[in-house]
Amino acid sequence: MEKNFQSIGLIFIAALVFFSAGCGGTVTREDGSPDQRAETAAQKGEKIIAEYLRRDSSPFRKSRVRLTVKIGNGEDEVFVMEVSRKQTANETLTLTEIIEPKEDSNIATLTLEPKDRETVNINYVRSRDQFRESGTNKIFFGGLTSQELLGEWDKYDSVFLGEKEFKGTKVFEVESTLKPKESSVIARIVTLFGADDHLPRELRLYNSDGKELRLFEIEEIRDIGGRKIVSKTQITNHIYNSKITIEVLEMSFPESLPDELFKREHLKAVSSK
Repeated sequence: MEKNFQSIGLIFIAALVFFSAGCGGTVTREDGSPDQRAETAAQKGEKIIAEYLRRDSSPFRKSRVRLTVKIGNGEDEVFVMEVSRKQTANETLTLTEIIEPKEDSNIATLTLEPKDRETVNINYVRSRDQFRESGTNKIFFGGLTSQELLGEWDKYDSVFLGEKEFKGTKVFEVESTLKPKESSVIARIVTLFGADDHLPRELRLYNSDGKELRLFEIEEIRDIGGRKIVSKTQITNHIYNSKITIEVLEMSFPESLPDELFKREHLKAVSSK
């Protein structure tokens, strides 16, 4: 497996899962025209996404996450990462550091998500003494992109498809379609959100031809620090024939984190371990 962890912006797990499949919304109003129905569906879809993001937000978050990657019939590769996030009204900063395996513990990524601008992933290449930046369509673990781990909802228009039962739970089905001006290999996402907590239960990601690329299955939700979070997710990548299991080992919501963690120079310090 290629050792390129330039952009593992994993601070997802609750913000990770967000798609499922459908071909159109059917929200009905007896006195509504088709245009009015579409507007109502769009408004409700965006409202569900906004509520999910509101519940996921916090000024500071610190997590330890285990990633297990299996490609084809190969052996499992296991990575443990420490993820620190700082969130303001104007931007989200995420530092991801590999803790295990030890030989990779000098690898770190800083992800900058400014409001209304493109997300940038930064890592430091010690051999060249330079910083490198990349976007979010670059392929990483098991064929996933950084975008999938970050969940760039603002790139999509979301429509409410309806309510249904899913594994004994009432869910909202939301279809998110890539905006015309945006670029991504993921053209459409269908997500099942729990009606009671707005946490994802399943996501299906599609390309522009309608082919399913990934399946995200939420296997565990638990309470940490008074918050419900998605604590275990299994991702099936149909293109790379890979499975990725993401588990939250620890999570806390401190009052603050050192500003130095979110500076480029910290990447240099990590690389010298």
